[in-house]
Amino acid sequence: MGKYLLTLCEKLEDLMHNSSTIPTPSLTIIGKCLFLLCLFTFTNCANTVLKPRMDASGALKLSALSRRPVHLLIDASTGTLHLGHQYLLIIIPFGRVALQDPTQFIFDRAFEALAIRGFRVDNNNAAFAPTVRLQLEDLSVTAYDLLFTRRLRASIKLSLTTASADDTPLLHCSAQSEESTFARFGFAPQLTQVLQRALDKALNEVLSCADGSMRRT
Repeated sequence: MGKYLLTLCEKLEDLMHNSSTIPTPSLTIIGKCLFLLCLFTFTNCANTVLKPRMDASGALKLSALSRRPVHLLIDASTGTLHLGHQYLLIIIPFGRVALQDPTQFIFDRAFEALAIRGFRVDNNNAAFAPTVRLQLEDLSVTAYDLLFTRRLRASIKLSLTTASADDTPLLHCSAQSEESTFARFGFAPQLTQVLQRALDKALNEVLSCADGSMRRT
């Protein structure tokens, strides 16, 4: 793709050198088209990869105090997941947004959310604890450049199923949440914050739905 971009830009340069043989209006139109094509080709290959990292010390302390173990499973991609695009002037794709290791990201946030509710994730003794399975059904993050500000948006659809220690299905819950904000910048840190708020909202909804079921097992 880089070679293709170089060829386009070289053609644009040749066009400028031979501009005396082309009418000025046509030259302007052709030059703008080639420039936008170069821009689109370059930016559409640029990735903003979100790499969320959380301080687990507080969650670990809370989890250690709990006597309610749960077995936490995450059904999501383990690689880098494409989430959406950044758009220049609302409509022009200006690079892609991706998330590194969605499974670990959801596990970390769910670990903390469960600890706050008084549950301790214990995947080493799964045979003696109820199972909480979270499935990522949809996830998107987009950013729109509005010239002087950016509109950042994240949406997520999450489902949760619980099962007793003997694998008897107990409950199924689902939630869909969305977060959006206006920010001066639309880089990875800002996009990560919006994504985390959307995920935390969905987690709170499905865990509230399943809370009673998990406490009775």
